[in-house]
Amino acid sequence: MPSAIEGGLSTSEAKRRLDQFGPSAIPEARSMPLWLRVARQFQSPLIYILVFALLFDIGMWLYEGAIRVLDRPALESHACECYQVVKTEFERLLPERIAT
Repeated sequence: MPSAIEGGLSTSEAKRRLDQFGPSAIPEARSMPLWLRVARQFQSPLIYILVFALLFDIGMWLYEGAIRVLDRPALESHACECYQVVKTEFERLLPERIAT
């Protein structure tokens, strides 16, 4: 395809090439639906590790919150040996969280 470097294409030659080859544009890629993009993420095993870590973290957050919410005098009145062992361990490991 010859072209004139100095003056460019003539109007008639530009029109002919536009009719023959079409506009000089890159076609837009089709967008993928959001649900399909999310579903494709589950092909990787890494996502399962991250989901497990998220669930574990939520469980620990709920458990730590439950320690503060539990009515400890009511639990102590049951005189449960298991509770005493757990309480002693928590006081040893986390004294600032157990203190009222």
